[in-house]
Order: sequence, then C-alpha cells, then structure tokens
Amino acid sequence: MSGEMVCVHRAATVSEADIVTAWLEEQGIPAFVKNRLTAETLPIETHLTRRGVEVCVADDVTAERAKSLLSEHDQKVEELHPPPVDDLLMDTTCNECKAVLSFPLSSAGSTEECPNCGGYIDIPEM
Repeated sequence: MSGEMVCVHRAATVSEADIVTAWLEEQGIPAFVKNRLTAETLPIETHLTRRGVEVCVADDVTAERAKSLLSEHDQKVEELHPPPVDDLLMDTTCNECKAVLSFPLSSAGSTEECPNCGGYIDIPEM
C-alpha cells in the first residue's frame, strides 16, 4: 500500500463528485472528494477545475476495485442509453484531396464541404 490517497474519478462538478462518492460508498468503498472547499470556492477558470474535482480512495488496492466498478457501471449505462445517432460518426474520403473525414450519421445522403480543400464530398447513404 502506498499510504497516499488515490484519485479514481475526475468529475466536472462538486455535485457530480458527490454522486460518485456516494455510489462508491454504497458499494462498500470509502471515498471522498479531494479539496472540496477549494473546488467549491474557486472560479471556473482555475487550474483545479480544469483538472476536474477528484474523487479519491485511501490506497491502490481500493483504487483498483473502485476503478473496476466505475468502469462496469459506465458500460451498463452506455448499454442502456446508447449515444444518439447524431453523436455517431462515419468516415468518408474526399474525392479531391483524398482526406479521410468523419461526419455524423445524420448527414448520410447529403453533400458537405471538405474542410481541407473546399471540395464537395457526397456522404453515402447508410
């Protein structure tokens, strides 16, 4: 054991960190929000906030278990709530410059402008 706290999740907000902490504790893993007071009082532009609000546990062994549980939870959530079609991308190649570009599936069947050369790209139907 390292004796140091180990970050297992970086939340966007203190509220999100609280939810993750409570969930981990329901799973039998003691967790806490690192630097809670600082995270709550600093302006959004600060370095701490850009890194995220850290959810930590006491040691490496607990961290491995927590990270595994969080990963399993994320997979279950994604299975239950797949991303909207607009968030899914498809690759196509520009006929002019041969660049491989990604477009949302919702643009299938349309014509787009190539950001590299300005040529037109026909997005194939799915």
